[in-house]
Amino acid sequence: SANLPIAMTGMPDALGPRQLQIASVGIMNGPADPMMGFPKGVVFTPYIYLRNVSSSPRLVQSSFNWMNGSSPQTANLPATTLQPGESRQLTQPPLPGTPPEILNFTYSFNGLPEDILPATGSVDSSANYVFGVEPEGVAQSAGVTSLYWNYGNGLDTMYALWNPLSVAQQGQLILIGDNGYTLYTIPIRLAPRASTTIDLYELFSTGRPDATGRTMPRGPMQGTARLTGPKNDTTDRFTIALSGAIYSAKSATCVWTCNTCSGLSSFSTSPSPANVVAPGTLQMAASYTWDDGYQYDDTKGVTWSSSNPSVATIQTGGADPGLLTGVAGGTFTVGAAFGGWPVYIEENCGNPPATCSRYWSPDPQIPGTDCPTSVSIAATTGLPLINDFPALKTGIGRLTQMLLGPGPTNWNNSPVYESLSQTSSTCGSYLTGQCTGMPGPFTVGPASGGNYLGTEYPAIGNSEFNDVHTTTSAANALSGGPQSCQVICSQRYTCGGKTIGTFTITRTFSQTTINGTAVTNVDVTKQ
Repeated sequence: SANLPIAMTGMPDALGPRQLQIASVGIMNGPADPMMGFPKGVVFTPYIYLRNVSSSPRLVQSSFNWMNGSSPQTANLPATTLQPGESRQLTQPPLPGTPPEILNFTYSFNGLPEDILPATGSVDSSANYVFGVEPEGVAQSAGVTSLYWNYGNGLDTMYALWNPLSVAQQGQLILIGDNGYTLYTIPIRLAPRASTTIDLYELFSTGRPDATGRTMPRGPMQGTARLTGPKNDTTDRFTIALSGAIYSAKSATCVWTCNTCSGLSSFSTSPSPANVVAPGTLQMAASYTWDDGYQYDDTKGVTWSSSNPSVATIQTGGADPGLLTGVAGGTFTVGAAFGGWPVYIEENCGNPPATCSRYWSPDPQIPGTDCPTSVSIAATTGLPLINDFPALKTGIGRLTQMLLGPGPTNWNNSPVYESLSQTSSTCGSYLTGQCTGMPGPFTVGPASGGNYLGTEYPAIGNSEFNDVHTTTSAANALSGGPQSCQVICSQRYTCGGKTIGTFTITRTFSQTTINGTAVTNVDVTKQ
């Protein structure tokens, strides 16, 4: 039942060397409490062993803390340097006043939790009762969950709590049955440096109700316990060390209850992607999930930001936190900084001592677009086969000027995609591959006019783009083939994954002659 460690187990700490404080809370001392069921004459003596398992010396500061009535007392031990591989037994100094039934031992050093291998607890003179106490890291946390308690059938569970701070602290220990329902709530009020113990079987035996009138049910019972702040919500922060053990005075056995650190287990933001249409709005949402499985809305708590306020802005705080407003066409990224939250840690039960000191600052980046919702034909220009290009025997098509909407929003730089698919063709193998679109988004915005194969086309303004559909070849495409044929294509424009317009592209190919030369004329319509 001693559970004395002979080697370090568990995952190494990932936070790096730092100043650590570790406490063994609830070490039995002196004559055993008759209420705990021990035989008469059992007297406990604490044992404290520390071994430096790192490769460097470690300077260790240590102390004992106990209650003298309602007054907390502290006795500091001389600092000691442990060389690599060195083990040292520490003994308690003479304690003034009435010998306390419970002692708390703390030690601190600079390094990693796995650097010092501790073994703490108490043993009686016959060595029949050896009750180990699990050392726990001392740090601010959002709560601790004791994974298992039990009483009845000769078993009992004892919890010890210690306030290591120089200010008073409050909290509550919530006992939860194995069916998931709260059985009993114990208020915790600890003066500076004060400690207390809670015996679950004694709690049942006295029949004392909690603040809601609940009493502990008759055993045997088992479940979990959560140490929380006074509000019992995710914003509570406190520094109270908790240790628990399930023991049997009859069989002289004792096991730790094992603790986990309460905290954030996951977070989410929605929607993603964050697509908005100017001048419209989109409500963003943020939430996080606690280790108990409950999800909490944090839309008002996160700090929202937009990487491109000229395209979209977002409120952080104020009347409508998370409200995204479209300004102009383009792309942007929404940031949602959650701030620092304690992280759920599934502590290993044993060595190294785990500390609820890890914090997480999620800052997800959500891609977004400010997209138009419509596209229409503004102007169209035919591109006929002309004499200026005698080498061209097949051609050519049509240039269409497209306009994005709704206006008057400036949709320049909007990431518009085009896709084309063939609906039908009567040209057979003479003309293939006539329905191909651009592989990626194209640029929307003003551009000067120009000349395309001898045809002048106009300049375009804001929220406009040119769409060109041509077929050109130095060979007569329909030579030896049909006099005429058609290829019909379906065209779709999308932005932000949504369709903003669909059109039908019809290419009509017909054989004709120019200056006595057989050619294939191409006429394109878009509607």
